[in-house]
Amino acid sequence: MAGGEVRKTFVLDTNVILHDSSCLTQFKHHTIVIPISVLEELDHFKKGNQTINYHAREFLRSLDGRKEASRARTFTHAARARRGE
Repeated sequence: MAGGEVRKTFVLDTNVILHDSSCLTQFKHHTIVIPISVLEELDHFKKGNQTINYHAREFLRSLDGRKEASRARTFTHAARARRGE
């Protein structure tokens, strides 16, 4: 982090996510915590045609994408370690 900025931890609330599904990109150099209760609430908001329903679906999709990317990186690192790279 440039300029001696302090790394902060942000706990995301359901309301933040329902109004900005791309909110994860706003906290680039900080730690983000998403309580399981928020994920459960988002699951209930997935169904419907309103904007908040769209944001719930988009956020959960982006979270799934990040999870898959993380698994792929972990698998790659483990494979390299087994090969001695």
